[in-house]
Amino acid sequence: MSGVVTKRGAEANAGFADALPPGFSAHAPEISIEHIPCCPVCGSAIRAHFASGYDYELQTCRNGWNFWQCGECRAVWLDPRPAAAELSVIYPRSYYAYNRSEKVTPIVGKAKAALDRIKFNSFLRRTGIPRSFLDIGCGDGRYLDLFERRGVPKDRIYGLDLSDEQVQRLCRRGYRAYRRQVEDCSEIPAGSIDLAIMFHVIEHVADPVRVVRRIAEWLSPGGALVIETPNLDSWDARLFKKQWWGGYHIPRHWTLFDAGTLRRLLEQSGLTVRYCAYQTGHGSWMNSFHHAAKYNSRLPSPSLASWFELPKGLPMLVAFTALDIVRKRWECPRRRFSWWVRSAMGALAAPEPISLPSMLWRYDIPFGPLHALSASRDISVTLKLLCRVQSKGPRPVTRR
Repeated sequence: MSGVVTKRGAEANAGFADALPPGFSAHAPEISIEHIPCCPVCGSAIRAHFASGYDYELQTCRNGWNFWQCGECRAVWLDPRPAAAELSVIYPRSYYAYNRSEKVTPIVGKAKAALDRIKFNSFLRRTGIPRSFLDIGCGDGRYLDLFERRGVPKDRIYGLDLSDEQVQRLCRRGYRAYRRQVEDCSEIPAGSIDLAIMFHVIEHVADPVRVVRRIAEWLSPGGALVIETPNLDSWDARLFKKQWWGGYHIPRHWTLFDAGTLRRLLEQSGLTVRYCAYQTGHGSWMNSFHHAAKYNSRLPSPSLASWFELPKGLPMLVAFTALDIVRKRWECPRRRFSWWVRSAMGALAAPEPISLPSMLWRYDIPFGPLHALSASRDISVTLKLLCRVQSKGPRPVTRR
């Protein structure tokens, strides 16, 4: 998706006051921008204003930013967004993804590792241990290490990242790591990847359709892609929608999804959605409350905001994680009960006999490939979407 690079003008500044939010650095630079008038998922120019904000997390720039929602597919995107030449500004060397292991306490690290094991086991039960693995946005390589420990040879473990320092370190350790964007990578052979993961990356890319189609070319027949991305339908997203939601990660998140828009992206890229699951959204809860406490113009409170930063905010982190886990467990029995009630009512009301699969499909209940995609529209219980998609076969995918 192309755009026009400009300095910030009147359109970009619409909806923002002259003064920066309380506590925001007056020394932050104003960076060049790129206008993206059309939806990066479906190409529609029909849109409505969705949210506004600043770089509350890192204060890398003083620009104000706007999110827009597509009137066709409901995806949300950033317009204007930072120009490509400004990537080194908005992703500084201190960016958390490059030194995550150094910033977390041992307790948080152990808890994170436990949640990762649960997450990976949930889809490895369906895919099995792959013969080849790719991590897009591999950072410090912790997921590469995970699959190396599970028996995947290092020469069949690939990683992509934009940090030259991280990539060189991973190469010295024997992994096939490349400093490449997905669109520009030619080192990975077509049809060679059994399992690819893209955790919190799809929302960062300029052209998500082109990226997913490129990954589809790399997948082996029956290979799987797992995507994790912030969920626009989550409780925290609805509560902090207008400005403070941590899932915006302004200005580094460029396209945001709910289950429906993510499914559309994957299917139009030649993939079949197999299931959708939900992860805890503790990080987004923490950032949302932090931004609201520190930067609101009525009663800014940096001291209160500090309770949502680690290590001081560890009790809050535990509380939000527990909240999402309890909500998820509470909703599952309710979904099953609703499933049986709607199934019975549908069968009794049907004017002619119908088969069980068609009944399940007709009443939009958990069956087959649309299980979580259909259920998430009604329940909306978590921050993140975890979608496993499986390639339909070895046929080539035509690029846009």
